[in-house]
Amino acid sequence: MLNFIEAREDKHEHVQAIMNFRFSKGRILSKQVRKEPIEQVKMLEYSFREYDKLRRFLDYVIAEHGKENWSESQREQDRMCREMCELLPIKISKLNLELKRHQ
Repeated sequence: MLNFIEAREDKHEHVQAIMNFRFSKGRILSKQVRKEPIEQVKMLEYSFREYDKLRRFLDYVIAEHGKENWSESQREQDRMCREMCELLPIKISKLNLELKRHQ
């Protein structure tokens, strides 16, 4: 996928589309409410994977092109993505501990 982006004339718009997709998917998954706690943990794990994919993609884009031309929205998505990559594992661990206590 990354080689495909490099070859595009409109790579800035394509990068923005990928950012929007991954960010939205991660956010939606993190907001899903499940009755069963184990299912809630799974949703948070899926969310983390999406944010982590986005983080790795952004690391590549930044390494190759920098972010001098990024909009404020892109910078905010980058910041929030990195924050979620730090916070979600903590939340997942806490929920897993609660699950073990109630077993």
